[in-house]
Amino acid sequence: MDALAAYTAGDPARCGEILLDMEAAGGAVPTSGELLTAECLSATGRYDDAFAYLRRQLPNGRIALDELLGKSRPGLDALRAQPEWAALRAEAQSLEAARAATLDSALRAELLARAARDQAVRSTMTDGGTARLDQSDWEAIAAVDRDNVAWLKPLIESRGWPDSDLVGHDGAKAAWLLVQHADHDPAFQRDALARMQVAVERGRADRSDFALLTDRVLLADGQPQRYGTQFQTGEDGVMRMRPVEDPDGLEARRAAVGLPSMADYRQVLREGYGIPVE
Repeated sequence: MDALAAYTAGDPARCGEILLDMEAAGGAVPTSGELLTAECLSATGRYDDAFAYLRRQLPNGRIALDELLGKSRPGLDALRAQPEWAALRAEAQSLEAARAATLDSALRAELLARAARDQAVRSTMTDGGTARLDQSDWEAIAAVDRDNVAWLKPLIESRGWPDSDLVGHDGAKAAWLLVQHADHDPAFQRDALARMQVAVERGRADRSDFALLTDRVLLADGQPQRYGTQFQTGEDGVMRMRPVEDPDGLEARRAAVGLPSMADYRQVLREGYGIPVE
């Protein structure tokens, strides 16, 4: 978030340095952070560093090929005009083709389609706040969640966690999203969390996603959450964080898994839901 703030404030040099320092320290970079790094480096004319960074990151499969080739930003547009771009594009396309050949394409497609339905039915929740939802909206959300769990649970039991080696980075994130919204089946969430942990340790699932699911499972078990990701709206219409363990260590735990600071997270919630957040 500091890097994004620097970029938004017109300081891409600072943005690039923050993200390179994160990479050097082995820190978790949020999804799409890789392209932001390339954007910031290129925006300051550090084209060689941007190309080198992308070549280090492309093998991990976190950079969407369509965004790399087509996302329009000043730095990325300038990078595509460099003589070395043709070679990098060919490398990226080759890596994507090789990766796609090893994936379960049908399973990935189904996960992405179900994640899209999950988000579509929830779209009104971030369109002015949850106050706009009526009983029929909640019933529609619950129906989608139950259908997704009924499909996903036996698949995970028989094949294990669908990690990025099996369904790609976007497919693995879609699987997490379906589990994250399976609050009606906490036992399934708990089992899925344990399976997902193996994928996280192998670098095949995002630590930030694991942190969000961890908090849901802990709260469902009557324990305080660990990463402060779960908030609840009170009768006064104010959103507040639910109980958290070791509050003094919260920011460090969040940083270790690639989550933004609590101040930034609260601002994201305010902007997303359109209601006060403490």
